[in-house]
Amino acid sequence: MDKRNTSGLSKETLKGLCKSGKSGYPMESYESRFWHYVVRSNKCWGWSATLCYGYGLMMIRGRREMAHRVSWVIHNGPVPKGLWVLHCCDNPPCTNPKHLFLGTIHDNLNDMRSKGRGYVPQTRRGGDCTLAKLTSKDVRFILALPRERGVATRIAKRLSVNASTIQKVMDRKTWKHISVGGK
Repeated sequence: MDKRNTSGLSKETLKGLCKSGKSGYPMESYESRFWHYVVRSNKCWGWSATLCYGYGLMMIRGRREMAHRVSWVIHNGPVPKGLWVLHCCDNPPCTNPKHLFLGTIHDNLNDMRSKGRGYVPQTRRGGDCTLAKLTSKDVRFILALPRERGVATRIAKRLSVNASTIQKVMDRKTWKHISVGGK
């Protein structure tokens, strides 16, 4: 996953750039610095330098660039505007060009979801929610009651919950997925 769509990172840029002497690093090309930190293997190529959220980073012209993007540029040329460099191996520090492909942010999100990765909040409803004070059976009982003054307070005492909890059920603000007469 790439956090931003950078432009201006090209093979020509990499080959011609040298780190300024200000930072204390020797004057060497970015491509040779890239290869210095790549850990080659038969499958994924690791990254032995800085990691951010698991992705390899290196500085180019004072900007942080993702190592897998630099790998793409070295092996395939510039990344077209609007596209990201994605991993088919699902290994963020991987810099193996055979494990990289271009795609949009939507391609990346769809790939993530299809493989069950990333934080995708699950909506837990009713009794599936660990903090639920009522059960589906309680809610059906509440919904079947007549809407009279004081009912919420009486039922709340009986079920050991706050009256506002019962009122929210009666007003269909919570537990909306439970039908009044059904399952």
